[in-house]
Amino acid sequence: MNIDAKISQAEAEWRRYRYETIGVRESIRNLCGAVKRSAQKRINRLSRTICAHMKRAGFKPSYDEGRKNVVVSLTSTPDRIRYIFPTLYSLAAQTHKPDLIVLWLGSGLAYPEKIISRIRELGITVEFRDDLGPNTKYHYAFSEYQNDLVITVDDDIIYHESMVEELYRNYLEHPDQVIARRVHKIRFGHDRKPLRYTDWIWEYRDALCPSYDLLATGVGGVLYPPSVMALKCWNDMSFLKISPKADDIWLKFSELSCGIRICAVRDAGFHHDVKYYKTRKNELAAVNVDMGRNDEYVGSCAKYFGMSDDLCERMLAEEKTWNQEP
Repeated sequence: MNIDAKISQAEAEWRRYRYETIGVRESIRNLCGAVKRSAQKRINRLSRTICAHMKRAGFKPSYDEGRKNVVVSLTSTPDRIRYIFPTLYSLAAQTHKPDLIVLWLGSGLAYPEKIISRIRELGITVEFRDDLGPNTKYHYAFSEYQNDLVITVDDDIIYHESMVEELYRNYLEHPDQVIARRVHKIRFGHDRKPLRYTDWIWEYRDALCPSYDLLATGVGGVLYPPSVMALKCWNDMSFLKISPKADDIWLKFSELSCGIRICAVRDAGFHHDVKYYKTRKNELAAVNVDMGRNDEYVGSCAKYFGMSDDLCERMLAEEKTWNQEP
């Protein structure tokens, strides 16, 4: 199948996606005002339930340098860290227990000592490093835990208890690819240029095999195996200038430059994850998505990695399907 045919196929998938979801979206939009307060109460209730349970259970690290460990990595900021406990409790309550949970914080930033002490009392490892914005959650972990499985997560999500298990199960099937529970499908126009970020197929669930045209979103949890973290592309600090506030996009282009596909977890339970409302006002999405900053980052990353003219070909012109590869 040539590239033009693949673009046409993507257009057909987009039309089907819009047809199936537009009615639902309109209905939800009309109901949002009525259910917002109810949803907030339910989320707060769930948060209190998880917190109460995990305060009793605690978390015991089981890291062993003699084997591959599962390391969950995240970061936070001074204005968000007071709300991080529901996230930490949900990570500690996973059915597949992580061996280590590491919270990377910017050195020199003002974090309340009482909160840091409470986090450490839970068994969470707290490390202070130079602040790299959202890139902090993966950059240091890739360097210090290269022999382990690193799962990056966000600090304002109450994760479903099966999150780590879903990622690990798919890692066993595809040990050399990046595993993600939530992905967007990148779409191209007939001019072979990427469409606007908002026109991609969000939360794409029809991926049957690892693919180049999928973008892993960290909010759902992403697993990076040792074979991926050992690649030299992660030592490049140019993201501080090229894509300082969009780690997902920088990671995508780094992966693409190294020939790494994204494997989307089929039947992933990310829709059971709960967004913690108290931190929504601080989200980067307001700028990156709503104001089009992500489109600028895609352009700057494509230029930096030398893919401005052949990004479409790199993503879609695969001579062999995944099942045909040795």
